[in-house]
Formats: sequence, C-alpha cells, structure tokens
Amino acid sequence: MIRFQDERDVDRYVEDKFKNIGFVLKKDFNDQRNMSNYLKDALKGSSKTENKTGTGVPDFTVEKYDIPVIIENKVGSKKIQKLTKDGISRNDSDVQNFAVNGAVSYARNMIHSGKYDNVIAIGIAGDTDEDLRIVIYYVFGFEGEPKLMASYTTFDFLENNETFKIFIKDATLTENEKHEILIKSQEELHFHANKLNKLMNDHSIGVAERVIYISGMLLSMQDIINENSEVVLEGLSTKKINGTQTEKHRDSVKILAQIDEYLTNKGVPDNKKRLMLASFDHISIDTDRDKLTELSPLVSKNIKGKASITRQVFQYVYDNVFTKITGTAGHLDIIGEMYSIFLKYALGDGKEIGIVLTPPYITKLMAQILGIDKDSRVLDIATGSAGFLISCMEIMIEQVNREYGKGTTFANKKIVAIKKTQLMGVERDSQMYTLAATNMIMRGDGSARIEKGSSFDQPKELYEDFGATALLLNPPFTYSENGMPFLAFGLKHMKKGGKAAIIIQDSAGSGKAVKSNKEILRSNRLLASIKMPVDLFVPYAGVQTSIYVMEAGIPHNFKTDVVKFIDFRQDGYKRTKRSINEMDNPKERYSDIPIIFSMGLNADKNPDFHKELWDLTAIYVENTITDSGADWNFEQHKKIETQPTKTDFDKTVESYLDWEVSQLVKGGFNESEASDSIGYRLNNDEKEIFAFKPQWGEFKVGNLFDTIKRGKRIKSLDRVYGDLPFITAGTGERGISSYIGNPEAEIFPKNSLTIDMFGTVFYRGHKYGADDHVAILYNETAKYSKEALIYIGACIEKSIAGKFSYSRNFYASDAHDIIVSLPKAIDDAPDFAYMEAYTKAQFVQRIANKIHTFNLIINATNYIIKNN
Repeated sequence: MIRFQDERDVDRYVEDKFKNIGFVLKKDFNDQRNMSNYLKDALKGSSKTENKTGTGVPDFTVEKYDIPVIIENKVGSKKIQKLTKDGISRNDSDVQNFAVNGAVSYARNMIHSGKYDNVIAIGIAGDTDEDLRIVIYYVFGFEGEPKLMASYTTFDFLENNETFKIFIKDATLTENEKHEILIKSQEELHFHANKLNKLMNDHSIGVAERVIYISGMLLSMQDIINENSEVVLEGLSTKKINGTQTEKHRDSVKILAQIDEYLTNKGVPDNKKRLMLASFDHISIDTDRDKLTELSPLVSKNIKGKASITRQVFQYVYDNVFTKITGTAGHLDIIGEMYSIFLKYALGDGKEIGIVLTPPYITKLMAQILGIDKDSRVLDIATGSAGFLISCMEIMIEQVNREYGKGTTFANKKIVAIKKTQLMGVERDSQMYTLAATNMIMRGDGSARIEKGSSFDQPKELYEDFGATALLLNPPFTYSENGMPFLAFGLKHMKKGGKAAIIIQDSAGSGKAVKSNKEILRSNRLLASIKMPVDLFVPYAGVQTSIYVMEAGIPHNFKTDVVKFIDFRQDGYKRTKRSINEMDNPKERYSDIPIIFSMGLNADKNPDFHKELWDLTAIYVENTITDSGADWNFEQHKKIETQPTKTDFDKTVESYLDWEVSQLVKGGFNESEASDSIGYRLNNDEKEIFAFKPQWGEFKVGNLFDTIKRGKRIKSLDRVYGDLPFITAGTGERGISSYIGNPEAEIFPKNSLTIDMFGTVFYRGHKYGADDHVAILYNETAKYSKEALIYIGACIEKSIAGKFSYSRNFYASDAHDIIVSLPKAIDDAPDFAYMEAYTKAQFVQRIANKIHTFNLIINATNYIIKNN
C-alpha cells in the first residue's frame, strides 16, 4: 500500500497508470506544462483564482482523440467530489477543493469558449493507492448536468481508438437526452425567471423594463474576445458591481458603459448600437436603484451587508442564469423565455398585444421539418426574440462541425458566414428588436442581419440580396387575418423552391384568412398542415394552432397537389400554469414528426421511427384542397365516421337519463323533462330493434328544422336570480350555468336542441334562455318526438365532433349547412319512426340495467344484514 503525502504522489500514480496502457508523456497525454495552445485558449478565464482572470491548468490532459480528457487530482478520499441536491456543486470553494468539481468546471468553461462541444472530466482522489477513486463524467453543454459514467472506474477506455469509441458510444448523449437537457434548462429558466420577477416587483421595477434589465446585464457579463481568442475586456462580475455612490461609477452606469463597450468591440453598426443603447438606458435612469438598501432574501446568501437594487438583480442573474444556463444553451431562447414570463405578469397571457413566443422545441421541430442545413438562408420577418433564428443557427453549426470537424479552418470560416450572412430577421417593436439582437450577439454575433422596422416597409433589395431559402414565422395573431399576410409577404421574397413554415391560430386555415390564403396559393404550394396541441402555449395563451408548410414560387395545383395532414395534438406533454410534464414519450414523438412529414404512411419503415407510439392511419391523411383558402386543417380532411354507433347512443341516453333522475330527485323544473321515460316497458319489438340495420342517408340540418336561432346574451353581472335555466357552454349540468329571472331574457321552447360554441349538442325538454354563443334548433310546425330529437342530436354531434373549439366557435349560422347522417325510409326521407323506436329501446335497456344494478345492491344489503 502506498500512502499519498501530497498531490505529487497522486500525479506519479496517474503517470504510472498511463504508462500501463502504453501512453507516453507529451505524445499521448500532457501534464500542466505542455497543453496545446488550442486547449489553453479554451481554458482562458477558468483559473481557480479568486478573480478567474488566468488560464485554467488541469493536472493532466489527453488530446489525442476527438474529445479532450481533463483530469484533476486531490489527496484525501473525501476530496473526490461535492454534490448538492441539484448535482455537482459549482461553488468556487468546492471547485478549488474537490477533484470532480474542478475537472467539470474546466470542462464547462472549455465548452463555453466555443472550441469544444463535449469534454470528458475525470476526478481522482484518495489517501492511498488502494482507496483511490476515479470518477468519470461526460460533459455536454455549459448548462447541462454532466452524465456520470458509473461503470468506468479506470483509464483503460483510453487505451486505443476502439476502446475510446466504445466509451463515446456509451457516453454520447442521444437526441432524446439532448432534448431532455433542453426541457430541463427551460424549466430551470422558468423557475429563475419567476424568482427574478418577484425580486424586481418587490423593488418596483416596471414589468416593461424587466427583460431589458436582464438582457442588458447578461450582455455586460460577457467577456470581450478578439480574433485570436484573447480576452480583451473581462465581463462584469458581481465583485465589480459594489455599490459605489458617485455618479460616474454607480452600479447601473457601469453596466451601461460595459454594454456600450461590448457592442463597440463586436462591431455592431452605429445605428443599431444607438437603438439598443436607447432601450438599455432604462437600466440607469432611476438613480434610486443604485442606492444601498436592505437585501432581498433571494440574494442575501451571496451578498454581505446592504446592496443596491441593481446589484441585487445583477447578483441573482449572475448566479442563476449566466453561470448556469448561458453558453451553449442550444435551441433555448433565453431572452424570449424570460420575456414570456414577464409578459404573463404584465398582460395576463399576452393575448392583448398578440405576442406569444414560440417554445424552443417547436422552433427546432419547424426547422427540422424544413430541412435546414449549413447552406440554408433563413428569414424571419416577425422575429420577436429570434427563437427561430437561434434554432436554425444551432442546426447549421452542428452540421458544419459534424462534417468538417469542430475547430477546423473550414468549419470556423463557415460558422462565421452562417452567423453573419445566412440568418436574417426583421422586427418592428424596438424592445423586441433589442432582445433579438442581444440574443444573437450572445451566440457569437449573429446580430448582423437583425433589421429594425416593419417587414412590409423594408426595401425590396434587402430581401432580394439575402435570397431566403427558408422562412419561419410566428406572426402576431392580432394582426389582420390572424397574421397570414406575413406569410404571403415572406413567400414573395423567397427563392423559388424554398420552404416556409408558419405556426398560427388554425382558424387562419378554416375561414379567417381567406384573402391571404387565396393569394398565397396562386403562387405557392401548401405541402403540409400539422395540428398542434391545444395547450401548446399554456400558460401564456390558450389558442389552437397549426403549422402550415409551404413551397415558394410554385402555384398550387388543386387537382393534383396532395397535402399532408398530420394530427400532432398528442405530443406527449401535459402543460399547466406551473410546468410542462412528460406524459407519453414526448422526445420520441417530436423526433418522429419530421419522419412522418417526409415519409407519410411509410414512416414505420424508418429504423429511427417509434412506430409503437402511433396509429399512422389515425393521425395522417393525404388529400387535395380547394381554392377556397378555408380548408387547410387536419379535421377538415380526416374522414370522420358520421354514423353514430350503439356506444354513442348508450352515452347519449345514459347522460340524459341521469339528468332526468337528478331532476326528479331535486324536484326538477316547473315543466320537468322527466316525464315518462321511467315508465318505459320492455317488449319484443324493442328487443329486436338493435338487430335491425337501417339504411343511412345524408341530410342538411337546415332542411330538418324550420327554426334555427341564436341565443340572446345576458352578461353574467347582469343576470338576476330566478327559475329559468340559462344555457352557456360545456357539459357540466348540460350547459346550464345559472338560473335567471331577467324580464328581457328570450325564452326558448322545450322539445328543442341546443348546440354550444364547442359543438356540444343537448336535447331540451324544458323552457330555457341561452347565451348568444348557443344555437337553438326546433320546429314550429312539424314537431319531432322527444325520442327522435334525442336521436338527431346524437347524430349531429357525431357529424361535427372535433371541428369546433376556442379558436373556431360554432355559431347558429353554421347549423344550416351541417350534413348529418340519419337512417332513411323507403322514400329516402328521414326514418323518424325508426329513430323514435330505437331511442325508446335505448331508454328501456338503460333503465333495465339500472334496475338490475339497484336490485343487486338491495339483495347484497339484505344478505349482509341477515348474516350479521
């Protein structure tokens, strides 16, 4: 047994282990004295000294493979690693004193430098050669928690190319794991954004200013690095924001000055720099925020004594956003995520101004669907915070590094071209423009082509010179026709054959944007329509959306061009006001959608497709569209079985019977609809009715009823309590939201049907009032029986199932043109006698079942009483 006295003893042990696998110093591995200059550049600013200004110096490094290996040694078995509930501690003291923490810190900074995508970090510690531990982590991304390679406890995996490839295969993150990092980072960012919101609210910083504060501070924290990867000016740290009270050196003035110098060194054009500084000026205007004050509990752990409001916000951003989430944050739109949360507090859900920013996994999905590659020229004329451009840039850079090798001369040159010339955004709102430019600058100056102003007013030469091959959009949905004019305009300024994708309220594809859609189809093809989850933008907005995919410059042929319609409402996530939760393999589902888009019903032949998750025939259909511009949505093309099944009628009658019984128990209405159903008796004719197979025909609802009316609105605050049931929407209490006594209420007759805004149909056997979002159907002359109306109601609901929602309400005017499937008689008229008999048989069967169940309960109760 060899007892270690100091780190030099551990160093000698490590050197011996390297020699055992045939490694030679300076050839196969390096000590502190002979790292490559490339690695030294990547480690600049990562030293463990207090100010972190020097170059980090790991104990050993291996650079012979594509992925570098960083090794840190410590004496003492307790010095191997320090973990917290969140993972590997990033505390400065722990980084200095624990082997794993130091190695991982170096690895993260190497990735943050932009020179590496992933690093292997090894910590070694022990008191003797017998208790020495080797702990290995695979580090991917500055923001992600490293992956522990628990099954590897020696250096043997470094022995040769083959053993190293096996290790990398085990270590390399799958697309699912990368997606998991993205979602986890997003959740963490949401958490801290909410905390920041509270901190700034407590200090009276206006909602409109908050995201400007955050983005400006993040910019000021960035190091200024020259072309030789040398730090010209260090970013601000918390120690430099120290509460000085003189005018020129107060905290916010330092931040603004640093931003100015950063933008100047980045070569941001003067006109753009002035626009950005005008927005960031909010940070320094209120001098009271630089005065020393009591600490918020959110920052009291890391600040001693009093501190300015500016310092407190800066401290929280530095500790919880800059050091954890920035760097290689992948497709995550950091500023956009912050903006969405602050907007939520400012405007409820943001619907008032139509700003709903796209989640990062959606921007990535849309970019993948368009097949973005290293040569794409990507345009977004409703840029917002630049989320689409960020995702496209990530995909393009990943492809370059994969094909040409990270850090190679060609790769570096191409990446510069991508950032400076292949991504263009246009944004009208001055604050959003500043956020977009900041977001792109933080990713290596992709801000050069972020233009300020209205997309529609830019000189046409701007678009012609750019030559977009890809267009991605989430336009403001308060714009005319839900924002579709943005798509029409963007397609005009693309190269022929380019691809475009827009995520938009799907009412734009079903009648709300007919003018734009017709214009679009005259010169462009609709390739696909993807129905997205109802809760996609929760909690910021409750809107139903679709993604429309277009091909530019080729007129749509309505006879031969087939459109791919995909139902992606079940994406595997459950979203609430607080979080996004994985319910059913969301990562796999998102990776499958581009495959479905590409291969259709043949997607299951792709080895990467998760066919066990899908019923392709249920969620995919190909069909032509008309020139109406109003049939772009999945529901309009997926053939829905409009003939109700016995199960449908079971549900309808069961629901109605439960209602009748409840009214009898309560005493019902003055004119109860609980009339004679309970008195039905079973006979042979009714037993045989279920075996009869009727002939079916299609009928127009407008021809079945002589009266179709719209309800009369009475605001909830104006409703006077009374006896008249008032119908609004929903299935609870069959849509009855209240009982009113308003003399101005219009009273609708019993023996009628109502259809609410969501397409829910109910029979009414009582008089009632109804809101203006409710359609009322009845006959003044040839009246139908109660049973026939219940049957017709079930058939109507089956015909319109899934077609109406919050974004596309059902109106009374829609009822006239509904085509409903009904049993037909010999003369091809509706067979009302059959409908009445069938419903009566349903009543009898359901009642018999209830009586049977009731008798079983009575008998069981009597048995228990008797035997006790």
